[in-house]
Amino acid sequence: MKKSLSTALLILCLGQSCSSDNGAVDLDVDFRKDGNALIVVNNNSFDYKEVDATVNESYHYKAPILKAKDSVRIPLSEFTTEEGTRYSAATSKLMSMSLYAETPDGKPGKVELNHK
Repeated sequence: MKKSLSTALLILCLGQSCSSDNGAVDLDVDFRKDGNALIVVNNNSFDYKEVDATVNESYHYKAPILKAKDSVRIPLSEFTTEEGTRYSAATSKLMSMSLYAETPDGKPGKVELNHK
């Protein structure tokens, strides 16, 4: 049951826009857990630049680009805090995921999914 709840949480944003504030563009992103990795899918028709994927609000994974209609599989152990602590799938539960990126017109874009 625990695994199916996590899977349901991760695909909750499929096909829907998540809310934005501060003029940020809503990004169309799918998050999916695959073992000890997070799959992030860019469903938009444009590339994301300066990507910051975050889990549990403090573990970050940064990448220069995520191409339009492309996906990336990120080992959860690659997410780190500012102090360098790595995310541990063995001891932590995924409670939130977010992705912030720059859109082609230079505007900030974001998507957030929280489970509290």
